[in-house]
Amino acid sequence: MFTSAYLKLRKRVPEEWVQKLQRNGFLLSIARWFQPKELGLYRMGGALSDHRMWVPGQWAASWISGCFETHICEMIERHVQFGWTVLDIGAHVGYHTLLLAKHVGDQGKVIAFEPLPENLHVLRKNITLNHYEKRVRAVSYTHLRA
Repeated sequence: MFTSAYLKLRKRVPEEWVQKLQRNGFLLSIARWFQPKELGLYRMGGALSDHRMWVPGQWAASWISGCFETHICEMIERHVQFGWTVLDIGAHVGYHTLLLAKHVGDQGKVIAFEPLPENLHVLRKNITLNHYEKRVRAVSYTHLRA
């Protein structure tokens, strides 16, 4: 969501403004907000109750209790079917990625796109921790270059 909004906004902003913002570190400070902070290993609750994750501190309470974006989790549980191939765009550290992997099963695939290298590293750790290496492929924009 953040990336697509940024790209839409970026098209409308003059280049000299972008250069000034980058020099002032504004965009970097926004990007840092989305990076993991103070990771801890936790057992999840709710839809992912049988999973463990490395979780950024600012998300831990809602993820552990199982009340993180329940409307999205309910939609995934209702609609995603065994054997599907699904995309998780902006996967962060993998909360929804793991839920998707659980529902597509051994025959399905999840392609999880995460542009921030710090998040991608944690995403891959969470995939391995839950033994979803055969179901999930975590990629970044560097993987998409020709």
